[in-house]
Amino acid sequence: MVAFKPLDLGASPPDDYKEIPLRMIFDVKMDFTRKARLVAVGHLTDRLAFMLAKLNGLDMIMTDIGNAYLNAEVTEKYYAIAGPEFGELQARTVVIVRALYGLKSAGAAWNHHLAN
Repeated sequence: MVAFKPLDLGASPPDDYKEIPLRMIFDVKMDFTRKARLVAVGHLTDRLAFMLAKLNGLDMIMTDIGNAYLNAEVTEKYYAIAGPEFGELQARTVVIVRALYGLKSAGAAWNHHLAN
């Protein structure tokens, strides 16, 4: 599944789309396996929610289904400027067509995908 649709070189994104920065997040798991994921900048929202829950004495349950969101079509209208991790597409404008971690509606898009 393709998460991005590259626009023609020099093409502008559609007027109703908003630019969102992307970041590569690298992690080393407890078993020393390494993981990298490309996320929309909104990924910091989850960490804030965990901190607020802890400060208020609330219990939280979390799960991680590896790469699940990439199967769901995005409902938000975002584009990004491709970085070096995109290889030959670097510096091109890409429209996000699949839900990414960090997008506000990624969870809802995944639930909708499961229901259909």
